[in-house]
Amino acid sequence: MGQMLGEYYNIREVYAINTIGYNDTQKLDKVKVFHLPDLSKAQKVLILDDIVDSGETLVEVLKVLKHNYAHVEFFTASIFYKQTAIVEPTWWVKEPKGWIEFFWSDDLKD
Repeated sequence: MGQMLGEYYNIREVYAINTIGYNDTQKLDKVKVFHLPDLSKAQKVLILDDIVDSGETLVEVLKVLKHNYAHVEFFTASIFYKQTAIVEPTWWVKEPKGWIEFFWSDDLKD
C-alpha cells in the first residue's frame, strides 16, 4: 500500500517498519518494533497498515516513533479498521465483517 501511494503521489521516501506481535498463531506479550527509518528530517509522516484489528501494533509503532522523533507529526491509514480497536487510524477504508485472510499470509509461503 505504501509503495502504491508513493508512486501515485510521487513520494520517493517510502519505508517499511517491521513488527512482530505473534509467533505463528501465538500472541506475544509485547509487540516488537524494529528497522526504524531515519526520520530526523521529516515533518509529517503517514503510517500505513493493511488492518487495524486490536490496534496494539499501531499503538506500539506510534509510541516508538514519537519517542524517537518527537518533532514529527504522524498520521495513520489502514485499508480495514475494526471499531473495537484501541486506536482509530486517521483514515481508513472499510470495516471488515469477520476474519480477513490476506493472500500474503499463506499463499506466499508455498
